[in-house]
Amino acid sequence: MAGSDPAGWAAAADLARLTFTAPAASGARGAHLPVPACRGLHSYLPDGTQACWRHGLDGTFAVDVERRAVPPPHLAARWHGPAEEFWEAWVTAEVVAKLTRTPVLTLAARGLPVPVPSAVDALVVREGDLVACFGRLRGVVP
Repeated sequence: MAGSDPAGWAAAADLARLTFTAPAASGARGAHLPVPACRGLHSYLPDGTQACWRHGLDGTFAVDVERRAVPPPHLAARWHGPAEEFWEAWVTAEVVAKLTRTPVLTLAARGLPVPVPSAVDALVVREGDLVACFGRLRGVVP
């Protein structure tokens, strides 16, 4: 994690605190209904499953979740490492992008992993097939 954790916010940065909601089939082949609104911060897995983190406020906290077993997308053609390391770098880039209001592709164009700014605390958590990055703007107390 970049920075310290004086407020203990990182205790909430736990995959067990995420709620996962799969999209419902609409009846049309391959079509899905939108996932009900998350009353918190959210991220979407490739199959449309929503991961919801009910902690903090949008803009001051952020989360991104991915499946480590999924091959990196074509945009990662320059990545020369294991897929799971790509996803750890990617979820961190997504959180930095959300908290700094910078498009993630702008950050990724500079290369992965992206540097975590001093104003951001970021924590990567791995469990099973999932990797997540939880982040906050430094100085924000939950």
